[in-house]
Amino acid sequence: LLGAVHGAADVLACVEELRRRGIERLGLVGHSFGGAVMVTVGATVPEVVTVVTLSTQTAGIQDAPRLAPRSLLLIHGLDDTLIHPSGGHRTAELVPGATLIEIEDMGHDRPEPLWPVIVGAIAQHAAAATASTMDVAS
Repeated sequence: LLGAVHGAADVLACVEELRRRGIERLGLVGHSFGGAVMVTVGATVPEVVTVVTLSTQTAGIQDAPRLAPRSLLLIHGLDDTLIHPSGGHRTAELVPGATLIEIEDMGHDRPEPLWPVIVGAIAQHAAAATASTMDVAS
């Protein structure tokens, strides 16, 4: 997990820059190992309103329960042979209200024909997370 610490440090440096620029809410997106890093960072940074992971690994997701009340979207390919889709199920179980989308004909990569599905799911999730945080803020 040493890599997760270094990965988290990089993301936290970016978060600091966004704070400096006045950004008050943000979402994090990560793939595979990067998904676990985003879960770790998302659980500790108050400005994070949502985390999206694609084919995230289960190693390093021990902070997932701390994401609540932030939203979590997990996207996993049903044909992923590198990280079994059960990892997405396990992560979703750790976070109340998490959403898991499983995509047929997607492995650990993100084939271009599936980009509209993936991007659409992320955009819809981000819009819902933004709306729910605006409701809380008002």
